[in-house]
Amino acid sequence: MLGTRKTTSTKASDRLKLALEDWKIGPEPQEFMAPDARRRGTREKGTEPEPRFRIGRWEGRSIRPLFFIVGVVLSVVLALWFFGRPGAANPTTLVVESELVLDTPASTVEVIVHVAGSVKKPGLYRLFAGARVADAVEAAGGVTKKKAANSVNLAREVVDGEQILVSESNGSGGEAAGIRINSASKNELEGLPGVGPAIAARIVSYRQTNGPFTSIDSLGDVSGIGEAILGSIRDIARL
Repeated sequence: MLGTRKTTSTKASDRLKLALEDWKIGPEPQEFMAPDARRRGTREKGTEPEPRFRIGRWEGRSIRPLFFIVGVVLSVVLALWFFGRPGAANPTTLVVESELVLDTPASTVEVIVHVAGSVKKPGLYRLFAGARVADAVEAAGGVTKKKAANSVNLAREVVDGEQILVSESNGSGGEAAGIRINSASKNELEGLPGVGPAIAARIVSYRQTNGPFTSIDSLGDVSGIGEAILGSIRDIARL
């Protein structure tokens, strides 16, 4: 009975040893020694045993593909980030607003004129742009006497800020009678005897540069007005 137990114990021990042998990784390292070294009991230089486990080394040719793959992945990530930003899919559109300038109809612009002389209601009147002298006289209540209507050109277009003087005089100067040289417009000054567009423009320019005329004779200081013209307007022009 005792011999049977020893035999069984020996077999179990043998199985355990075999199992441990199977679990060992690789054979035991064998030391390589040159024949002469074996006799001397020393190893030759460069004949050290290799380690049981060999770790693979990164070589240049194996790293390059890895760098390429990493670069491609980074490029894709950056592209997805760029196009995925808010507003990237809908780029901002710049809208340049231009001012729309509309021409104001002439009828909405007003002018102010002074109607004086032989009218029923002299004074300042607001008229629409493009109004005629006849409109100004009518706004002032009309003339006091019929012959006074002949002293002005009723068809002439009025100018903002001008004075329209209606006179009963039948002087040869027509509308020139009673023209005030210090306030008359260029068109009105052209009604003076011998005064055309050029001289009328010089009168206005002289008046703007030197101030109002102090006398009718001071018109002689304007280029183009000689004694003959001055004599023809001296009795019918006013300051």
